[in-house]
Amino acid sequence: MRSRALNAKKGGWNEENMSQALDDVLNCKMSERKASQVYNIKRSTLKRKIKEIKEKPGLSSSDVTKPYQNVSTKIFTDSEEKCLVDYCVASSKMGFGLSRIKLRQLAYEYAIKLGKTLPHSRSGSQSPWEINKQAGVDWLKYFLARNVDTPVKEELRVQQTREEIKKTSHHEQKEIATK
Repeated sequence: MRSRALNAKKGGWNEENMSQALDDVLNCKMSERKASQVYNIKRSTLKRKIKEIKEKPGLSSSDVTKPYQNVSTKIFTDSEEKCLVDYCVASSKMGFGLSRIKLRQLAYEYAIKLGKTLPHSRSGSQSPWEINKQAGVDWLKYFLARNVDTPVKEELRVQQTREEIKKTSHHEQKEIATK
């Protein structure tokens, strides 16, 4: 049994405090240590956010103030995700809707083609995306939550739809031949 009280401040900050702390530190109004005390943010978290802003040009404090829940699994930009959604919609309209597995494989191939940085594994080994040659389940979950209008079919329904299209086109071909 654990006999000591937990005292971690994990995630004890809000977006407004983080944004203000980042602005104060980046504009040299306050030191990192002082800002972490004043705004009740862990210093390591504040340092990581400052590093993100400094490493990526064009990134502002408002871009990194959100907690990492959904941000860490977002690999593509909004326009790149829109391309994926448009592809899913187009293939669905043609009767070849993508299953969840095919969508994950497509996302992996798209990320490789665009030269995206793939999510890493915690153990420091090869990326799970590279091992499985497909995007992760978490990525798919958050992708579908962000893009609700994405048509994704279950594998069985995709197979049934394809068979129905084949039967319909074969039946229509027979009718045309008999006329």
